[in-house]
Amino acid sequence: LATLYYATGGDEDDWYSSDFWLDRGGDTDPNECNWFAYADGNLCNNDGLYVDLSLQHNRLEGSIPKELALLQPSLTNLELSRNSLFGSIPAELSGLAQLTSMDLSINELEGELPSVLPPALEFLYLEGNYDLEGGIPSTWGNMTSLQGVDLRATGISGSVPPEVCVLIEQNDLLLALDCEKITCDCDCFCEESGAYFPSVLNALYDELPDYTQEALIDPESPQSRAMDWMRKDPQVSEWPAFKVGQRFALATFYFALNGDDWFDQDDSPWLSYELDECDWYTDSTFYPCTDGRFDDLELNNMGLRSELPLELGLLTDLGFFGLTSNSITGAVPTTIGNLVGLFEISLDYNFLTDELPTELGLLVNLVILDFDYNDITGTIPTQLGNLQELQHLLLRENALTGVLPESLGNLTKMQFLYLGINDQLGGEIPSSFVQHQDINDLQLNNMDLTGNISAQQWQAWSGIDSLNLGANRLSGKITTDIGLLRDMTFIDLYQNEFTGLIPTQMGELENLVTLYLESNIFEGNIPTELAQITGLELLHVHDNNLEGTVPEEICERVRNHDLELKVDCSVLHCPLDCECLCADEDDEPTAPSPTAPYPTTPSSPTVGPPVFSPSFPSADSPVDGDDPDDDDDDDD
Repeated sequence: LATLYYATGGDEDDWYSSDFWLDRGGDTDPNECNWFAYADGNLCNNDGLYVDLSLQHNRLEGSIPKELALLQPSLTNLELSRNSLFGSIPAELSGLAQLTSMDLSINELEGELPSVLPPALEFLYLEGNYDLEGGIPSTWGNMTSLQGVDLRATGISGSVPPEVCVLIEQNDLLLALDCEKITCDCDCFCEESGAYFPSVLNALYDELPDYTQEALIDPESPQSRAMDWMRKDPQVSEWPAFKVGQRFALATFYFALNGDDWFDQDDSPWLSYELDECDWYTDSTFYPCTDGRFDDLELNNMGLRSELPLELGLLTDLGFFGLTSNSITGAVPTTIGNLVGLFEISLDYNFLTDELPTELGLLVNLVILDFDYNDITGTIPTQLGNLQELQHLLLRENALTGVLPESLGNLTKMQFLYLGINDQLGGEIPSSFVQHQDINDLQLNNMDLTGNISAQQWQAWSGIDSLNLGANRLSGKITTDIGLLRDMTFIDLYQNEFTGLIPTQMGELENLVTLYLESNIFEGNIPTELAQITGLELLHVHDNNLEGTVPEEICERVRNHDLELKVDCSVLHCPLDCECLCADEDDEPTAPSPTAPYPTTPSSPTVGPPVFSPSFPSADSPVDGDDPDDDDDDDD
């Protein structure tokens, strides 16, 4: 092992990872059985003898030392693929009596093939070594243990010896080679390049979309790494076809999002050959599979980074997909439109960019769509109006532009609509929004909305609990219909261009707790009727054109410390004992936070079968000021 280390640049810090090799870990056990390797299981057997030397894709550069033959009492797997190894294959490796698999593919090896192979060898991978030359030794016909040999993308030429053809015909040896270079008079597997595939992987390859087949050309792509992992699965030929495809899609997902760096996966690591993929770690509340098919993929706050692969679209049985609070970048793949069974997508708190794909409009069963807190650009696709079952549409704090599509009014089951903090998204509130009869929480703050709010719109919002329209350019008078919003607990109309009187009907909002009216063009007096709202705790009316005196009934609430009242004391008379907060005397006048309104108690939406309920907030467990779909809580 030390000879391999020095022969291939380990001492020059060329390896991607050399943790603990030659006790470089400092205070770690210097036992070589603890040195870094990519093996899935133990590196050594119970006697402390090395059984698995797996250093694939680890930037080894140099020749293979013949001293590896000294591992002959125990080594069963030698995996050195995807490195920069050169020189010939040492003849001494034939002495590895226990070796069953040797993968030296995709290197820079040269010279002729060894005439003698390890006696127990079952699989030999040499593809991608273009400078290997000569012919296939006839002595390989004595290797009755051989099951698979891959010589594609090499310089091997000539013809397949009759002795090897006997193994193909009698022992079902699979010999993969370039038949344009090598004459084969028996049943060889012919292909110009690639890797040895069991028959189930050949079938999978034929079914893969063009974009995946193109990605497989690059040996370093997530797709190639996933296929490489698949072909080494000792049970791959036993999986049904749907699980073969499912495992490939999940493995591609793992490599694309840097799975080796994910946070603690408990005792159920991904890509374990010993586990069914349904037993790999997820955040799912329930078992993630139904009848072996993956339907719940949730990996929140797990350290996922980089872009989602197009192969996500191969997981067509998904019902729930949640990757909240990771470092996912790039665009939402268009292939997400293949996942027509999805009920929930939660990709909030990431770094997604580019425009939302129009293919989202194909997800007609979707109930929750959450892309809050990303960097998504472009307009909101009109196709979202096709999602008749949608109840939660959360797109806050992105970089969306354009106007609100009229088609969003088609979402008549909408309960939580969060589009705020997109300061280039504006226009008038679509007239179709009057169809949102079940809306519970509407956040359209910090946008560029203009125009009036019609009486019909206030009437449509009669059942709403929380309304945030702050920091826009809305104008006109607030109609008396606002008095219909009897369930309202939070209203933010801060920093708009509303005019006229503050409607006395606001005094009928018996459940109201918070009312922001500052920074508008309201005139007249503060309505005495507001004192009738017994639960009102905050009332900000400064930076308007109000006049007169603060009503005594409201002052009484302030004196009892039941209400925080903020006014412009220079123009609106506040009695000395009223204890008003004077905005015009502040050094830095405060403004409402542009984030989620507070307090708010989202009620649990009804979405059909109880199986969906774990993903939604519980009515008896209010989350003041939080996202209704926040997946970060441990009890979600």
